[in-house]
Amino acid sequence: MTPPYSKNSKALWMGSFPKPQQDANKYDRGHAVILGSDELIGATRLAASAASRIGSGLVTVLGNTMSTAYAIALPADIMVRDCHVGDLVKPAVVLGGPGDISYAYKMMLLENTCGAARVFDAAAIPEPADWNLLDARCIL
Repeated sequence: MTPPYSKNSKALWMGSFPKPQQDANKYDRGHAVILGSDELIGATRLAASAASRIGSGLVTVLGNTMSTAYAIALPADIMVRDCHVGDLVKPAVVLGGPGDISYAYKMMLLENTCGAARVFDAAAIPEPADWNLLDARCIL
């Protein structure tokens, strides 16, 4: 018996993409926040660019000492800030760990004071003692 299959085509998945309303604003499409690495900025840049390409309404990279490097290296549609994630407007998702993560950013991601969905890349995966801070809106 041959298992069911489908040929991958635009018609197969195009209907599952959200369609923004005419009166929608950038926050309706989601605010993605990437916690930037202090040294290895390539992975952070890739993550921010990917979030922008897939349709996030707003992408912000938080970068401590490397804010200038991020500002120079990222496209103009991606904001670079040096602040606490709780200071940002309506973050929908926060990503930490691409290219490494500082202790302060790791705590910011774990504590989730902004209530956003969270993505933990390899460097940000919490220790078992911190698993009680995870919820159903976390991706490891």
